[in-house]
Amino acid sequence: MYYPYYDYYFDSYYNNDLTNVIVLVISSVLFFTTVLGIVQYVFFGLGLYNLGKNRGMKNTYLAFIPIANLYYLGRIADEIRLTMNKQQVHAKRLLIISIIEYVLVFLDTMIFSFYAIMGVMTKTFSFGLLALIFFLCFATLIFEIIKMVFQYLALYQIYKEYSPANATVFIVLSVIFPVIMPFLLFSVRNNKSGYQIWCEQQAAAQRFRENIDTGSGSL
Repeated sequence: MYYPYYDYYFDSYYNNDLTNVIVLVISSVLFFTTVLGIVQYVFFGLGLYNLGKNRGMKNTYLAFIPIANLYYLGRIADEIRLTMNKQQVHAKRLLIISIIEYVLVFLDTMIFSFYAIMGVMTKTFSFGLLALIFFLCFATLIFEIIKMVFQYLALYQIYKEYSPANATVFIVLSVIFPVIMPFLLFSVRNNKSGYQIWCEQQAAAQRFRENIDTGSGSL
């Protein structure tokens, strides 16, 4: 059975046009997501780098290394806790949780690849491997949630130290809109810390008392 030429032409043109639109939309989304991810990573690293540098911390380059940057975030939060004579807990937690999560992602990727290759080559599927993949995905999700909780706790410590008036708003925005978190962290990078302000106030008070004593002595 033959179809009229114009029907064939119309269907081919329509299908090709629709495919091009879909490809264009997907490519645009991937491009935008990639660029946004790079920008976020840079601003997050710069924020951590400047905070660490201003506090006189060593190894500021860790701010730009994956996994290590979360550890460095925890170190900054721990430095803040140290000025309050509190236990340092953030850095170790974030480092351990991040390593476990990345190991789970690696195992899940390797097992899934092996499962897919085995299915193509042997035309058989292992329910045991499939169950293991789902378990690893679930475990990865759990550790991702735990990591984010500890990350937000460390961030709140930093927000509270460098922008106490906006700390609650900043952490709520960071949780609801994670995409803006690096920019919020970047915005407080050069603020004076609460400890620095306290030291300046104590020094000013000490100078004032010395001036009073000097004035009293001269009388």
